[in-house]
Amino acid sequence: MATIAQVKALLRAHFEGDREKFKVISLQIAAHEAKVGHMTSAREIKSIVENSSAKKQIY
Repeated sequence: MATIAQVKALLRAHFEGDREKFKVISLQIAAHEAKVGHMTSAREIKSIVENSSAKKQIY
């Protein structure tokens, strides 16, 4: 589970429109999930980030 600091940083990045920071924090959360053995959650988060990034690059 993300720490409260990560959740706050994620919200800040979102509302400030900082897509790169949002992506970095999301991947940090995925890495933490993997570290504590939550591999499915980690893969799902990483997939969401990667698919979102790929869609934005097309346009």
